[in-house]
Amino acid sequence: MENFLDNFDVFICPVSSVKAFPHHKPTKKLVDLNIYNNSIAVNKEFMHYYMATQAYTTPFTLTENPVLSMPISLSKDSLPIGIQVIGKRYSDFRLLKIGMVLDDYSEKFKYPLE
Repeated sequence: MENFLDNFDVFICPVSSVKAFPHHKPTKKLVDLNIYNNSIAVNKEFMHYYMATQAYTTPFTLTENPVLSMPISLSKDSLPIGIQVIGKRYSDFRLLKIGMVLDDYSEKFKYPLE
């Protein structure tokens, strides 16, 4: 990842493979950790909850790159669509500055009142 980012300021990719969805109750609890074994529809096909929600985030947890997650647009039903902006390790402040620039190009939305 560090070699890849030698040629780019940041790497941008989705946060998850699905747009925002209703909260799912955990299928079980391990002390304070919620476990989800539910499936979620992605492009009309069902996939495991963790694969749908974490497949795009886990690689950067493993590489220890700083990541900024931010809304960039709205879905047809006005739900936020997020991107994650990944920077070089130890470049957190640079990443935040780039995020501020990207925010100027994002579609603004209002948080629900409820």
